[in-house]
Amino acid sequence: MEVNALNHARVDKALNLAKDKGIAIVAREVYAQGRLIRPSVPRGDTVGFAGKEYDTRFNFLSCPDKRQSVEQGALKLVLQHPSVSVILAGMSTNEHLARNLAVLSQPE
Repeated sequence: MEVNALNHARVDKALNLAKDKGIAIVAREVYAQGRLIRPSVPRGDTVGFAGKEYDTRFNFLSCPDKRQSVEQGALKLVLQHPSVSVILAGMSTNEHLARNLAVLSQPE
């Protein structure tokens, strides 16, 4: 099931139903096909950074005092749902893997 910050409100009912029925969920597209972690197309909800535009609507996922990036917040949001048993997170480098694994060691 595609579960991420962009569709979390829409799929929350299905996630809760799965939890009530004891059905495990495999969450995929936790980064919304990269839209949560890559520069976005300028839309008005963006801010310039290092010559690129980033979508600011997802800043709520970051937590500077805990040194949590938007990427880590997006992963943690999905991990926190009790019916999610497995997350398929796209990774193409060892650095991506290390950042994803770092979320598991962060306190709740």
